[in-house]
Amino acid sequence: MNTFLREARKLVSSKLSERFCIIIGNESCDLDSAVCSLSLAYYYNRNKNKIPNSPKVAHVVPLFNIKREELPIKTEVIYFLRKNNIEFDSITFQDDINESFITNNDVVLVDHHFSRYSPIAVFDHRPFDPNSTIPKECKMELELVGSCATLIANIILSDENYADYKDILRLLHAAIVLDTVNFSKEAQRAKEKDFNVCERIESLLGLSNVDNYRKTLFDELVEARADVSSFDSYQILLKDMKLISSKKNESIKVALPGFPKLVKDYIALENAEENIKKFAKAHQCQVIVLIGMKVTDDGLKRDVGVINMGNDTLFDAIVSNLKSSNHSFDLEEYIDCKFLEGKYFNQKNIRASRKQILPLVKTILDEF
Repeated sequence: MNTFLREARKLVSSKLSERFCIIIGNESCDLDSAVCSLSLAYYYNRNKNKIPNSPKVAHVVPLFNIKREELPIKTEVIYFLRKNNIEFDSITFQDDINESFITNNDVVLVDHHFSRYSPIAVFDHRPFDPNSTIPKECKMELELVGSCATLIANIILSDENYADYKDILRLLHAAIVLDTVNFSKEAQRAKEKDFNVCERIESLLGLSNVDNYRKTLFDELVEARADVSSFDSYQILLKDMKLISSKKNESIKVALPGFPKLVKDYIALENAEENIKKFAKAHQCQVIVLIGMKVTDDGLKRDVGVINMGNDTLFDAIVSNLKSSNHSFDLEEYIDCKFLEGKYFNQKNIRASRKQILPLVKTILDEF
């Protein structure tokens, strides 16, 4: 893997005229997105004839869709890649590659499908976003499984030589375990395909005492993801953030930071108010939707906060729709939370994540 990554990064700056295929993960660069980008790129590089709609590709490059300086806040990604001896310096990041290079070559999107690029293929586990502009000829595999890694692993397991890819299947296996909350019945994230793919990988890897292996792996990844002990309240907002704009007016934006602690605990942090305001100014957003999650021995907990940073009407519309029983988030307001005059809720439906909240917020935003 490291040899492939080093060569890929070197080729990006070589100004070769040959055609490239760039495998781009989403802008949060969580573990699922990171390992999907690395694994699919590695597989396609060895099997260029299997790249959809792109018969002339000479080189394949995985792209982490963040700046290199942002990697340290992706704690579970750093932990797991380091554990698997993957060299960070060999990975290609946003700031290693020119925008024109991407637009002039072929793009495959993994773990997202709303993008400014025109992809030749998409692999995602989110509901289809009607605002996405995907070309008709694009190969699109959207399936509501627990993890995008399940879809990528399934491609590799369908290859007659799948046993040659144990190392990358091990990476994908970890993302499946983390994204499905270790197949928690309470969270209800896992689908039949997640179970089947995970079990096939475990069989290939010759794992014994699978339940114990999964639990140990999950606990390690959750601990690494939750380790924001060295972060200030501004860095926590950046750890896993989505920024969306109105279709009618791109200057109207909503930020949706997700983090591995409850919102009610986040707003009690030192300088939280100051850093929320700094964050809103830096990203020019009118509303911030905070999405908190905490995994404990007692199970999964979620909560949500909505903060108005300059657009009363948009703020009210988002709060009203999130509270609506039609969307089944089952929110219970924290009456005692007055932070920045926002609205804060315990989310009793723990099965709903940002994947469900973001499309709703985007639909509202597009009316402004």
